[in-house]
Amino acid sequence: MMISKCVCKSGLPDLQTGSYAAGPNRTTLTKLLLGGSPCTHWSIAQSRHRETRPEGQGWELFRNYLIAKARYQPDYFLYENNKSMAPAIREQITAELGVEPILINSALVSAQSRQRLYWTNIPGVEQPEDRGLVLRDILESGLPLREKGYTLKANYANASAANASGHFPATMAAEPVNKRNLTQKGWYHERKF
Repeated sequence: MMISKCVCKSGLPDLQTGSYAAGPNRTTLTKLLLGGSPCTHWSIAQSRHRETRPEGQGWELFRNYLIAKARYQPDYFLYENNKSMAPAIREQITAELGVEPILINSALVSAQSRQRLYWTNIPGVEQPEDRGLVLRDILESGLPLREKGYTLKANYANASAANASGHFPATMAAEPVNKRNLTQKGWYHERKF
């Protein structure tokens, strides 16, 4: 599903708080359109059926952003997607939106290293200052096995500290365990061999 929101919020030049746009006649003002279609189809992490031309399902998802932009005619827009998309797709997005992308690594403002491209007409957007965040800053408990996360995985069946040298290593954290507490709760049964 396309992640796209029309947001009216203060914080941009000459921006007043308002309401969502009602339609193409602009009876209310749409100040900012934020969007980012799912990157699954364009990412180098996609091992099969990766789209490398501006066509296919990934492109249709991006076209939904263009439809919203044309319909609501926002004063400002921001569209983001992954850096690893094919050059032909990047060039066509740039042509459609009429602005050059800005490359920003999320590692500057979060504990995850993700290089993203941002297309925007918001004046003065530049590289954010490095906040120095690492995984241990955001964990509620446990100890991270690395400083920054590179990808989040839903399937950890083959994840281990030993495979951390892979192309997209799993982000993992170790949780200290108190054996006595597990025994008291009946979760731990010592085996005798």
